[in-house]
Amino acid sequence: MITKFDSSYDRGEPSELTLTQVVPAWTEGLQLIGIGGMIELEVPPSLGYGPQPQRGIPPNSTLHFIIELIEIR
Repeated sequence: MITKFDSSYDRGEPSELTLTQVVPAWTEGLQLIGIGGMIELEVPPSLGYGPQPQRGIPPNSTLHFIIELIEIR
């Protein structure tokens, strides 16, 4: 089953996050793109939330993200 749990596109404004607020896969993936770049990540549980449920996401879920890096502050 696929469930969308968040979308800055749906909200109509970008999210501003620090690296301490994201799953480990984001830290790895963001190193591969520059400002204005985009990356699609398929995240295994070990680089996502693992066995801990999170905001309606079941334990050991594979996560899928499309990330667009607008700027770095």
